Amino acid sequence: KYNKSVELKIRGRSTLIEQSILEAISDPLLHLLRNAFDHGIEAPEIRQSTGKSPTGLIELSASYKGNYTFITLRDDGAGINLEKVKAKALKMGLSPQDIAQASEADLLDLIFL
Repeated sequence: KYNKSVELKIRGRSTLIEQSILEAISDPLLHLLRNAFDHGIEAPEIRQSTGKSPTGLIELSASYKGNYTFITLRDDGAGINLEKVKAKALKMGLSPQDIAQASEADLLDLIFL
């Protein structure tokens, strides 16, 4: 349907997560997975033109560190287009001056607004 080829790697399958926590994070996790596919992974021809494999990679991993369980989702796509973030920030009413002075980290933080 999307003309994209993606390999999904899942690591930490034996990591135990309490059922109530799993239920609470399943929808946000699915949203992040869809975003990785829709927005992160480029079309095969674009990937090849940048020297990447035509097949994208999405990795979902779960692990323990001390008393904490970490769930990580990453993709090997192009990353976040900061120009699109800036344009959206302008539409949201942020001033051009504030956007021009914002660091990359500040702009990435805007995504969570």
